[in-house]
Amino acid sequence: MQQKNHLTIEWRHLEVRGGTCERCAGTYANILEAITALERSGELAGIEVEIIDTPLTKDRIGESNMVLINRVPIEQLVGAGVQYTECPSCGDLVGSPTCCRAVTAGGAPEEILPVDMIRAAVLRAMEND
Repeated sequence: MQQKNHLTIEWRHLEVRGGTCERCAGTYANILEAITALERSGELAGIEVEIIDTPLTKDRIGESNMVLINRVPIEQLVGAGVQYTECPSCGDLVGSPTCCRAVTAGGAPEEILPVDMIRAAVLRAMEND
């Protein structure tokens, strides 16, 4: 069971020769931005945040661009779905056309998870603990 004063965010992403796709890199940058904003606002006061970087190989690309907060996928926390869309950047990394995860919340798929979605998921995860 997760401690109330500890928040774990796991970022799963394709990694090939030390690089990741543009989509996953954008999601990671937004994770950092969301956490910084939450810390500045005081909403994470007394909470230790741990970010786990989980690189994936091509055979696990279905998990690429996945974010889990306290082991719960972000789409579960915000009531969204998952869709797989073509990712030219992943395709460049693996050498063939490839799709990876996007989160759908009330419209078009979010290929780079937005800061406000990450922030809402973090707050929901903290409420659930």
